[in-house]
Amino acid sequence: DVSATWYVDSELSDYDDDYGDSFLDSDVLFSATTGIILRTPRFGKISLFGSLNGGVGYDLDGDVGSVIKARAGINFGKWFYLAYKYTNFTRSDVEVRHSHSRYYEDVDLSVPSHMFTLGFNF
Repeated sequence: DVSATWYVDSELSDYDDDYGDSFLDSDVLFSATTGIILRTPRFGKISLFGSLNGGVGYDLDGDVGSVIKARAGINFGKWFYLAYKYTNFTRSDVEVRHSHSRYYEDVDLSVPSHMFTLGFNF
């Protein structure tokens, strides 16, 4: 799975209270993952599926990290599906400066995102 996803950093705003560095409120995540997908047999024209992927990600801030994606959904016929997807992008050792100090500290930043998608199979 190779993808580009726009996401909103919900957890990063918490760091702005403790650290003087500013973090973007949103970014684009480019990721390449591999994993497994499981599908049920078709019941009429409907089937269920789930997948779990892991890999690497890169955002426009220049941070590289690990990506985990989990997805579950329903296939309608042969071509369309509705799915829920959870993505977690973890950036390790991001250098931040504490707001009341001139010293820098390395922290791990984890950015989860949730989305519903209506998609097309090909």
